[in-house]
Amino acid sequence: MTTATTAHLTRRLGTVAHGALAVLYAAFTGLASFGIPSLLTAWTTAGPELELRTAYVYWGVLAGLFIPVAALALLRRALVAPATMLLGLIVSIGCTLAIALEPENAQYAAMTGIPALLLVLFHPQRGSLLQAGAAGMDRLLTGLVAVAAVPAVLLALDHARNSAATPYTDTMHGQYAQGSIIVLALLCSGAVTALRQSGWVVAAVVTVAGTALIGVAGIVFPNDLMSVGRPWGIACVVLAACFAGASLGARRR
Repeated sequence: MTTATTAHLTRRLGTVAHGALAVLYAAFTGLASFGIPSLLTAWTTAGPELELRTAYVYWGVLAGLFIPVAALALLRRALVAPATMLLGLIVSIGCTLAIALEPENAQYAAMTGIPALLLVLFHPQRGSLLQAGAAGMDRLLTGLVAVAAVPAVLLALDHARNSAATPYTDTMHGQYAQGSIIVLALLCSGAVTALRQSGWVVAAVVTVAGTALIGVAGIVFPNDLMSVGRPWGIACVVLAACFAGASLGARRR
């Protein structure tokens, strides 16, 4: 077996292993961690968990939408570099922050964050991670991200403050911490979209869908513990619609 053949087989095995990790990671977060089920059943939850409906939506946005979409997008080389890898870094950094906010559940955050980091570090196109997008930054998308930045950061800080004020034994301690991370992750995803690097459409889909779901939860469940309420829920839905329209316009240009 020649050196060239050995190198080719090594690359192929690396590609297969990377793809297998992406699929397993998406399945683990989306199904085993109840990401997708949470996103689907949050709207019909009743009984003692009634006030956790919005918390389930938050978790569904992260584990049922953000992570699986980013992980599976990495399977297609035409989509991945570098925007979807940035989404992977956002997940990894977010999980690190979650450990800081909720150290007693560090093992769960590590199980979510480490695979995301590995998918980026060992991706065949990792060298293009910091390359600028050919189309350049979109002004309208950047403006929308700037408009959303202040309320998003304030909401994340409010969730973090509530988490710190809630005993570790209370279920809401972890829910508030997750909510804080998810809000910041969506804001960062919006910024990745505005950069218009290769694969930015994936980031746009995640941003629009995640923001809209949190907004709809605020409208439908205005009195839940983590709800943004009806006025801000409507604002989220409007922002998501504007971001979707701006993304479509940017794609045509």
